[in-house]
Amino acid sequence: MKDALEKLARTHGKLREVMFLAGPFHSKSLLVFEDGTTVRVGWNTEFSMLTFGYRGTGATAFSAFLASVDFPLKDVTNVKPPLIVKSDDGRVRGTAHSTGDTIVIQWDDNRPDTPVWRG
Repeated sequence: MKDALEKLARTHGKLREVMFLAGPFHSKSLLVFEDGTTVRVGWNTEFSMLTFGYRGTGATAFSAFLASVDFPLKDVTNVKPPLIVKSDDGRVRGTAHSTGDTIVIQWDDNRPDTPVWRG
């Protein structure tokens, strides 16, 4: 899995930010790369093993990936979502709002809201 993630970074450029949307269990994150490519990470995705917010195999694997691509956040065990971590180590907090069957994250930097996928 680490090789597949590192290939994403080689293909799409520098990891620009990680959006931690929901977790720790059934974690959901987005990896945003330099070329604008966004990859879903977490529950019901190709990278479902990568989790955060607790000590365990998934959080260790996610932390190892971030370290391998020289991202400033190297340990995801204490991440509390919703949170965006940028490649310059800037942080943006968010607030989760439930809208029927969907959870939407409203970010403190006024970027467009991010829906959290079901499943």
